[in-house]
Amino acid sequence: MEYLTDDYMRSDNHIIGLLRANQWKISTASKFLKKVLRWRNFNKMDALGEAEANFDMLAQFPYKLNGVTLDGCPVLDIYAGLWKFADFFESAEFVRDATKSLNVHESQMVEKLRLAVKKLSPKCDQGIVIVDVKDFEMRNIATPHVIGMIAKFATDFEIYYGNILKSLSFINTPPEFLSIVNIIKTSMGHTGKLISDS
Repeated sequence: MEYLTDDYMRSDNHIIGLLRANQWKISTASKFLKKVLRWRNFNKMDALGEAEANFDMLAQFPYKLNGVTLDGCPVLDIYAGLWKFADFFESAEFVRDATKSLNVHESQMVEKLRLAVKKLSPKCDQGIVIVDVKDFEMRNIATPHVIGMIAKFATDFEIYYGNILKSLSFINTPPEFLSIVNIIKTSMGHTGKLISDS
């Protein structure tokens, strides 16, 4: 794999993660990796992960890397109940620009988890995501574009980061949010089995 210039990407942990995410099929994993590298290069993901998060976006759509598990895997807490999609899109001058800003914020959030996994390798090759839905308001999901954005984010996560996800848990989940959990499970394909809710 001469196209892997990053020591972490050549590590046993990363290669095992790629194979695991592709049902241990070497040719599929190789094609998948090339696709991911093209996507990362085109979207300048390395620079995005190293950059500081936009303070205004972080205030409206909070998340935090929150330590490690007992087995040394990084934990990403997403405070989704506080994500005010409705207010964000209602105050936006152009929906397309707002959507792009939110997509960048979400990508940077997941890239921060990938970098945390990379730093902890070889002790751990995957991360934990905990989505806290406390204080969720249904009007945020009823906003146009939001369901599609959530499905796209989940699909992109499955495609480009599925190999680093150990588990994805929803906590404080109100009954009306369970349909969103099911959309995310469906969008994430085989990685959807790692999702739990309470």
